[in-house]
Formats: sequence, structure tokens, C-alpha cells
Amino acid sequence: MLRMPDDAARIATIIGLDPGSNTLGVGVIDFDTRDLEIVSSQAFTLNGTRNGRGTFATQIHGDRLGRIESHRVELLEVFRYYQPLRIASESPFMSRRMPGAYGPLVETIAAVRQAATEYDIWQQIHLIDPPTVKQSVGVAGNTGGPEGKKLMQQAIARIADDVLSYDGDVPVMELDEHSIDGLAVAFCDFTQLMEQLCLATSSSLPQGLELLQFLHLRP
Repeated sequence: MLRMPDDAARIATIIGLDPGSNTLGVGVIDFDTRDLEIVSSQAFTLNGTRNGRGTFATQIHGDRLGRIESHRVELLEVFRYYQPLRIASESPFMSRRMPGAYGPLVETIAAVRQAATEYDIWQQIHLIDPPTVKQSVGVAGNTGGPEGKKLMQQAIARIADDVLSYDGDVPVMELDEHSIDGLAVAFCDFTQLMEQLCLATSSSLPQGLELLQFLHLRP
């Protein structure tokens, strides 16, 4: 069985994204590959209008594509800084109330993929549908609107200390909805990864850990 040296990298990072052509939420979870415990987490939001203002892309292609291009540039820096093992994103969805938002969402996901590929040619984007993200933190999948946003924030706040080991600069209850959703996506992907490790090793967790440590991890 594969055994890693005692000084092998122990901390792996998962980045979760809540895509939007203007505001893009980012959640970051660090976990220990030896015991699969989350050791820290944080969240923040990228503002495409602010970051894209006055850029060459905005001047040439207009506001929407300028915002999305600014996301690509900012995300590439985020990926290079945190060096994630995995990147997950909420999948685009068609809203009956705002059908015109679907196209920009798809364009934003394309920018996310481009940034991930520039960071690491082997990196994949794990798309997770919104209901599954909500259910992972104990919120009904069909919950939406202002009530859904409130419930998501409360759900993340309940697990912030004991599960997520949240240590971000902004208190959880002061995070905007995009940051909250990005953190929920990261947590959902973390739980899915844990399930995959156990299944792949016939519930033999130690072997699963050693396989995980064999991957590219951040020292």
C-alpha cells in the first residue's frame, strides 16, 4: 500500500464559487489530509463592475464582457495564491423570472474554466446544482428568494465554528449572499470528496487518505 513520507504536505484546499457576471462569491476551505478535518475557511466576493472599470476589455467589449474578464483575471490570482486541490462552482440555472441572466452565467462559467486551466491544465471545475448545495448545509433545495438567502446565512453560521473552523476577516453574519453561497459550494464539494474517498477504498479511510496525499497539495 502507498505510504507517504512523514513530512508530506498535509493541507489541501477546496475553492467554491457562486458565479455571477457582476458579483462572484468565493469560499475557501482548508482541510488536513491526515484526519480529514477542516482546519480553516473564509469567504469573499469579487465585484466585476469595480474590478472591470476602465480596463481594456471593458473599453473594447463593453461592460458585461469587461466584468467577466475581470473575474477571469482575479480568479487566476486567487487560484495561484491558494493553490486549490479542487475547484467547484454552482452550475448555471435558468430562472423563469430572469431568463436573460442564463447567458451571462454560462459566459462566467467559461471564464472560470479558462482561469482554472491557466492555473493548472489538469484542473477540472466540479459543477454542483443549486438544490444540492442548499441541501448540503441543511436548507431545502427549493428554497429561494430573500427567505432562502436568510436561511443559507443561518445554516452557514450554525456550522461556522464547529465544522468549518471559519476564521475569515468578516464575521459570517456580515458576509453577503454571494460569499455565503461560495462557502456553501466549497463545503458541498468537500462532503462529496469525502464520500468518494470512502467508496473508492471500500470504506477503508486510511488508504483513502494516503491516496489523497499523493495528489498535488499545498505545503
